[in-house]
Amino acid sequence: MKGHSSIIIKNLLHVYSGFDDMEVLVDVGGSDGATLQMITSKHPHIKGINYDLPYVISSAQPMPDLP
Repeated sequence: MKGHSSIIIKNLLHVYSGFDDMEVLVDVGGSDGATLQMITSKHPHIKGINYDLPYVISSAQPMPDLP
């Protein structure tokens, strides 16, 4: 699933302009935050919040671009 999401998000970021005016983006069920990191790296003005179950978040590797 993660591999498919990466391909889709990369393509989406090239054609979708909906993130341009966004200030905060919450990824519910965001797992390790990879999707959110891809979006916020292209749109650094967005505050990204990754939300998932505690055991999922605790086992995820820290991402320097996400608080």
